[in-house]
Amino acid sequence: MKFLDIEIDNFLAITYAKINLADRGLVLVQGVNNQDSSADSNGAGKSSIADALSWALYGETARGVSGDDVINDDAKKGTRVAVRILDGAFTYTIARHRKHKVGKNSLTVIANDGFKDVDLTKGTEKLTQQEVVLKIVGASHDVFRGAVYAGQEQMPDLPAMTDKQLKLLIEEAAGTAVLEGAYKRARESLAAAQLAHKAEQDHHDRLVNQAGWIRDQIASTKRQSDNWVIERDNKVAVLHGQVVALLPRIKGIEETALQAQIDTLTARVADCDARLAAVSSEATELARHERELAGATAALRTAQAALQMHKLQLDAADRDLATVDHRVGCPCTECGRPLTENELAATRQAVISRRDTVQKGFDTDTAAVQAAQDRVRTLTSARDAFAQSMTDTSAVSTERASLQRLIDIHKQSLAERARMVSEALNLRSQMQALQAAPNPFEGLTAKHDAELAAVTKEIAIAAAKVEEQAKLVEVESQVVRIYSPAGVRAHILDEVTPYLNQQTSKYLGTLSDGNIEATWTTLAATAKGELREKFSIDVTNKTGGKIFKGISGGEKRKVRVATALALQDLVATRAVKPIELFIGDEIDDALDPAGLERLTVVLEEKARERGSVFVISHESLKDWVSNVLTIEKGKDGKTTVSEARV
Repeated sequence: MKFLDIEIDNFLAITYAKINLADRGLVLVQGVNNQDSSADSNGAGKSSIADALSWALYGETARGVSGDDVINDDAKKGTRVAVRILDGAFTYTIARHRKHKVGKNSLTVIANDGFKDVDLTKGTEKLTQQEVVLKIVGASHDVFRGAVYAGQEQMPDLPAMTDKQLKLLIEEAAGTAVLEGAYKRARESLAAAQLAHKAEQDHHDRLVNQAGWIRDQIASTKRQSDNWVIERDNKVAVLHGQVVALLPRIKGIEETALQAQIDTLTARVADCDARLAAVSSEATELARHERELAGATAALRTAQAALQMHKLQLDAADRDLATVDHRVGCPCTECGRPLTENELAATRQAVISRRDTVQKGFDTDTAAVQAAQDRVRTLTSARDAFAQSMTDTSAVSTERASLQRLIDIHKQSLAERARMVSEALNLRSQMQALQAAPNPFEGLTAKHDAELAAVTKEIAIAAAKVEEQAKLVEVESQVVRIYSPAGVRAHILDEVTPYLNQQTSKYLGTLSDGNIEATWTTLAATAKGELREKFSIDVTNKTGGKIFKGISGGEKRKVRVATALALQDLVATRAVKPIELFIGDEIDDALDPAGLERLTVVLEEKARERGSVFVISHESLKDWVSNVLTIEKGKDGKTTVSEARV
């Protein structure tokens, strides 16, 4: 992985800078501060380069600064740092913004395969950092600082660390040890197995709950079915009672006998009419009145019979409408859920339409009866008036009137019998419809029985899976115990100690001409001469102090630099991706000219290994470093970057 360049806008001390980072060899970074008369190179922005790289990739500088604190004091906004990284066939541009006019406070990642740009930015800064940036860089912030950045404020004082501190640092640097990775994978497998076991158990429990619900539905459906049968039988019983009550009344009216009596009475009326006709023309006229009155009376009886028939039909329609209204809220015959008004609207409208038709007939018959009654009264008055004016034929007329009244009474009885027969037939039709109606809950009960049988089978299968997954969880638990932390640290330390000694010896041999030795060790002798586990760095000087505390400040600096560079090599070799960049910030502090020369030799070698090494320094190292990059801050606070070879 290669860092191509970095572009910096309004970040810390830098107002603007664009610096090429790839294949630069060894580069000396120096600063000039023209804005602050009390400073020479301090505050010019030298260290801001390393801080900008760290902030762009991790949202925090190498020295722990983040948030609005990274914004340039003069600009007060518009902060943006963009880093381009080449990894394989892709070039990635990672840009982080703070109070930026366009970018706001966002983190964006653009990938280019040489043909087109692809935006890899996620919905949130956190997701972009975790799922995109960390995968591109292949290292955490701590690992990145250990592999790329060594600063005066950040360089760890390794020889002075305690056993615990040193172990934690080395474990983090060599965090890819086999056993630790296996332990992590074992825990992940156990977590996955436990999650799967919980999912199977939850599925089993849901099926059990579903079976219980179906059983409740079966019981509820059985109760509804029984209630439906009871309600149907009660309705049938009521209708049957009404029919039974009508039968004696119908049988009490002998239709044949009444018709015979009507025929006899009609003959007698005809005889009376003959006798009256013989009296005179008055009798003829009176007969005419009587005929008209008889016709009107017969028409009245007919109209009354028709009205009574429509009354029966209207009552039946009202009962049907009440039945439809009663079904609102009752269970559906197909699915068992309560019926709504909307679902019964069509049926109700049909009943209402039929009732409206009957009502119209009833209203028409009512008007006809009223008209017939008026006509009978009118004709009766006319007849009576004529009878009073005619010759007295009262005896014959009285007889005839009596006979006619009997005829009318018998006809009315026949009309009443016809009405009762019609009503009985209607009631019987309703009884037959109720008795023929299927029980709507029988099919639902069969459906629930089939569902319960299917769920019962699923429960048995799910129970077997739960047991199988529980066994897998136990196996994974055993694996986790096997790869638990016990022994992992010792394995890591034993694995990396020879490498650390090799690299430290290489760097320190160059820096001290072999006079100083620093040895990483995992064992230490007690006062009794017994060996015990302890991780430390033993330092000896052939020409001076025998322990780290006893050597000079410059010699301590050499040891710190050598051990830090060895630690960075360890991190770099164990990172997911090789990092072809190293930045040393004032690591030459406290070194004499000879030490500076040797340090540049070491850095030259690291530049050949890493591709680019930037050393930030107050010292003039131009005698040893030919490639110089200068950050200059003007009196107006604006920065410029210039490069030169000396």
